[in-house]
Amino acid sequence: MRKAALPPRPTDSVRAAWTYLSDGSVVETDALNIARRISEYDSNLSVQYLTDAQRVDEPPFRIVERCKDGITRPVFSVWILDETVLQRIFAADMEKWNVLERIDNNNAKTKQTEQKRYRDSMGHASEIVKEVIKSSKDTFTVPENVLREGTSKESGASTTRLIKFRN
Repeated sequence: MRKAALPPRPTDSVRAAWTYLSDGSVVETDALNIARRISEYDSNLSVQYLTDAQRVDEPPFRIVERCKDGITRPVFSVWILDETVLQRIFAADMEKWNVLERIDNNNAKTKQTEQKRYRDSMGHASEIVKEVIKSSKDTFTVPENVLREGTSKESGASTTRLIKFRN
């Protein structure tokens, strides 16, 4: 939650963008909503605003977790409190989401896609081989893109390769 050096005049549009707290600090409403949503998602998580940041390159917001042993530990720091902070928390939550299972599922889908592409190319190659075996010719012309990719039967390629099978 960001404290403003000089709070803006309270007009309707400013009231919508800023929230005035009881201690006199002024906080952006969006940042306050993100902090509220973080604590609603997990009551052990909270947002700290680092007013005493010693270095210029240190992010002003820190997400912290109050652990079971009573110690508050930093989880990560951010420059802006926005929706990406929530997404990062959701993606890393190993208690509510099985991260390993999601990774395994993604890897399995990728492997299936690769296997399907391989089967398709091998099926296409076997069709070419069958045609070559049926042919009485000693040479056979195959479009270059079919040899390279194995994905297309179209003979629209201008480059062809002559394959010689018999001496």
